[in-house]
Amino acid sequence: MIDTLLINIGQLLTMDHKDGLLRKDVLNTLPMIENGAIGIIDGVITFVGKMEDVKEMLAKEIIDCKGKMVSPGLVDPHTHLVFGGSRENEIELKLKGVPYLEILKQGGGILSTVRATRVASKEELT
Repeated sequence: MIDTLLINIGQLLTMDHKDGLLRKDVLNTLPMIENGAIGIIDGVITFVGKMEDVKEMLAKEIIDCKGKMVSPGLVDPHTHLVFGGSRENEIELKLKGVPYLEILKQGGGILSTVRATRVASKEELT
């Protein structure tokens, strides 16, 4: 028996590209299951699929997602509490496949925020 069953998921983002590293146009795709469901046992996802595949499943708790989108928790593996500058303009370059070294040559990359942090006042950083 499943502990928790999420049903009626309008768009279930799986992030399962099956092709290893993601580059260029593949970064613009979101692998998903329309009308999906998720089964959880002991805190572990044990089923991901379409609603039509859950008809026989029994669950202690059922959560109706009412057609909403469900996605994995997208967490940056590291954070910096205080820094100056922004690198948001690099996202489009990365999506187009521009190599990191080229971004550095254009004045971007980690060095751009290091420079901005060094010149920022304490008040600006606060």
